[in-house]
Amino acid sequence: MATIDVADETLQELTTLLAAVRDSATPGLAERISQMLVALGAVAAEVEPDRASLLVESAMQASDSLAKTLEQLDQWHRTGVWDSLAELVSLGAALKDSATPQIAERIASLAIGLGQVADEVGPGLVETVSAVERHGLVLRETIEEIARWHQDGTWETLTETVTLMRALNDSLTPHMVARTVEMVTTLGNALAEALDSGLLDFGIRLGEALAKANADASQDTTRVTAMGLVRSIKEPEMQRSVKLLMSLMRRLPAVVE
Repeated sequence: MATIDVADETLQELTTLLAAVRDSATPGLAERISQMLVALGAVAAEVEPDRASLLVESAMQASDSLAKTLEQLDQWHRTGVWDSLAELVSLGAALKDSATPQIAERIASLAIGLGQVADEVGPGLVETVSAVERHGLVLRETIEEIARWHQDGTWETLTETVTLMRALNDSLTPHMVARTVEMVTTLGNALAEALDSGLLDFGIRLGEALAKANADASQDTTRVTAMGLVRSIKEPEMQRSVKLLMSLMRRLPAVVE
């Protein structure tokens, strides 16, 4: 039998510890210690020396990995991951114990389908998952925005607009395309001429004047009589307006033709 060298100081400390345990032990504690020693003796008797030495040697060689594993297990216990894993294992065991042949067949079919999907997705699956993790916030905001569009009808409007544009694209003929380009070109030239000639500014000012005149007419509660109309025609602004209208009416037939 192999022997283990132990220093005298260690033996003295061990003897002191055993004496302290003996002096403070109660009958119940003594019985528990006796049972523990018997159990340890039974375990030691069943362990083969060669296998035990190999196990200790393997543990010493993998001490760093074991330390990291213990730290990870401690972290899982503190964060609740271990409880979740235990519940998942319990659920799997419950499914296994209560599974019927039909359920087993369905689960096997599901696993085979998932494997086929993974094969078809290919190596881009990892990159896709990584991209989702990096841009998770943007993706969530996009999904929330689309949900709001569905609620307020924007999504339906966009769908109808896209459908209309697709229908126009499918029904376009070369002649229609040429006509459309010609019309856009003509409108562009007309707009450029209107900008250069000041016609657009004139239209804007005319619209503002009409809005102000409408507001003044709505607020004015006095009645317009024939004598009042005659007197207002004598005003310089009215004289110019009447002359402008008469000059325009003279040129209107030629414009219409």
